[in-house]
This record gives sequence, C-alpha cells and structure tokens, in this order.
Amino acid sequence: MKVSIATIPFSQPEGFDPKIALEIKGHYENEVMTLDVFVEGDKLKLEVLMKKEIRHASDKELPPDHDPFYFDMLPGKPDEYMITSGAFIGQRGYFIRDDNNKITGVDLAGRLFSRKMKDN
Repeated sequence: MKVSIATIPFSQPEGFDPKIALEIKGHYENEVMTLDVFVEGDKLKLEVLMKKEIRHASDKELPPDHDPFYFDMLPGKPDEYMITSGAFIGQRGYFIRDDNNKITGVDLAGRLFSRKMKDN
C-alpha cells in the first residue's frame, strides 16, 4: 500500500514595506478582544489583549494575554500575513478592505476585528 502526503504550498514572508505598514497600523476590536498593529523599526508587530471589562466580568480567572508578536506580509498575496514570532508563529491571517480599498478590519485565527479609533 502506498501512502502519499499532500503538501501545502508555503510562502515565505516578504520584507518590510513602509507603505503597507502605514496602511495597516492601528487599533482593531471585536466583542471580546483588542488588536493593535504597531510599526517597530522595520518590523510589524501585533498585540492582542482581552478587553478589561470581559476579564473583570468573568467569574473565573482567565488565562493571561500573550506577549506581542511580529508578523510579515506574504508575497503575491495582497493583505495576507504570517506570524513570525511568539506563541502563534506560522499562523496566517488577512486584512479586510472596503469598496474604497481602505483597511477596515483584520482576521486572526478566524476571529474578525474591526478597525476603531482608539480612545485616549
């Protein structure tokens, strides 16, 4: 009996693009979490945190937030990215655009986050 293993094409992340970085950096939210995209030197960084009100409303202790992690955009795949460090290394996601080609959200592990203006 022959066994064959299907392979999934793997795209290596591409280098830093300042134009894309300016376009995607910002604050995103869903009902439970916040996601912030930062530019750190010539790297892109994601920080995902559980909202404080969710943490405070829980009747049991919730797991701690993960440390921020770096990510890179994938070549030939507009708006798609791959995490390159931390707890979710190798995981992929994508940025969402509206009809005017503006970034309005981001997908991380099937969780959708909408772009928001951050309260100071």
